[in-house]
Amino acid sequence: EPRFQMCLVRSKKGTSFCHGVAAATWSELQTPEEWRAFADLGQRVCDRLAHFRMPTVAVLAGACLGGGLELALACDWRVAVDSPSTQMGSTELDVGLVPSWGGVGRLLRLVGLEHGLQLLLGGKKLSAQTARRWGLVDDFAAIDSDEPPKLVEQARKRDAKQRPRRTWRQWLVESTGWGRRLLLRGAERVLRKRLPDDMPAPWEMLAVIRAEVERGPEAGRQEAHAALLRLAASPACRNLLRLQVMHEERRAADAALPRPKQIGILGATPLALHLATQAVVKGCHVVLREKDEMTLGMASLRLVKTLQDEATRGAMTEEMFKSNVNRIRPTVTWKGFGELELVIDATHGAIEAEQRLLRELEAQIPDEAVITCVRPWRALAGWQPTLRRPERAVGMHFPAPVGRTPLVEVLATPATGDQAVRCVRGFVAMLGKVS
Repeated sequence: EPRFQMCLVRSKKGTSFCHGVAAATWSELQTPEEWRAFADLGQRVCDRLAHFRMPTVAVLAGACLGGGLELALACDWRVAVDSPSTQMGSTELDVGLVPSWGGVGRLLRLVGLEHGLQLLLGGKKLSAQTARRWGLVDDFAAIDSDEPPKLVEQARKRDAKQRPRRTWRQWLVESTGWGRRLLLRGAERVLRKRLPDDMPAPWEMLAVIRAEVERGPEAGRQEAHAALLRLAASPACRNLLRLQVMHEERRAADAALPRPKQIGILGATPLALHLATQAVVKGCHVVLREKDEMTLGMASLRLVKTLQDEATRGAMTEEMFKSNVNRIRPTVTWKGFGELELVIDATHGAIEAEQRLLRELEAQIPDEAVITCVRPWRALAGWQPTLRRPERAVGMHFPAPVGRTPLVEVLATPATGDQAVRCVRGFVAMLGKVS
């Protein structure tokens, strides 16, 4: 009879290991008994995986978040695909809940209390490289490689008594009771400063961590179950779940919107450069136009430096960096504008100069191309009537701080066409924002 040597846990999706439990699934649970049964089921699955006689290995490619991270933590070993898309983190606080499948204790035993607080309370998401340094990941797998890493070839059951890696600072602080209490009190002070009164989940998470550290794994699990039932009945959790469900439904609807891939940007303002960076990272070709070569050259250097910084911190590979840079086409003329699908006007000036620029632009772009400005609605209403095809003019408003706020307002006048609005909304959705 064939004998199994190892259990390999992986996803067919190359871009996602597991995002965890969907908000819609949590929302379907109504009674305390249903919540308790769901938590017990997840815990039994993770415990059974942890107690397999054969070694278990989780291969993490893409997002490993929430319940997906708890599943990976139940395995003996974790192998991460060394890619910018690989991320690990605990996301239960986003919907007002706490991990309830035994992941809190397993995570603290692997990465230590200080790092665990950053992941569980701070919402930090780790790249593959950082996860390896912290001890959350044991080995790397190359992108698009059929050859398994050495750990998978030589996998054995993990020794429960084996001590995880620790820095000298971690051993000094976390090996003593006073050091652990110091870290927990520090976390409590941070929560008191930053949290509103109607957000109970972080406090429940801190209580679970404290029970795990001070009274042991079994007490931590019991506290996690009790915290989950208390949070399930709280208005904050219900409101966050409802908001997340609406966000997921909107994201599914936005998936059907057109995605422009040929983008033109007029001007080199900070917002324009931010949009250019985000667009090329998403695979778009960007034509950046400025009125003089010196301004254009400085803007191009800032763009390249921003992309280089992203590559340095591991958000993209060297090959991805080169490909992104090659998709940027700076110009002081109208070269390349005859192929564009969307033009973003980020220039500033008098309304007369703006109208002349837009009339000149309209003569250079295809008839189906959309023009959008990133200034207030009154600016859009001021120059839209001067266009030969006013139905293609749309406005976008990015609330401050730019790059951090997930919301973008799409502005339209009665003369704006539906197709133009869909194009701009598709561009906003491509950037990962909500319109």
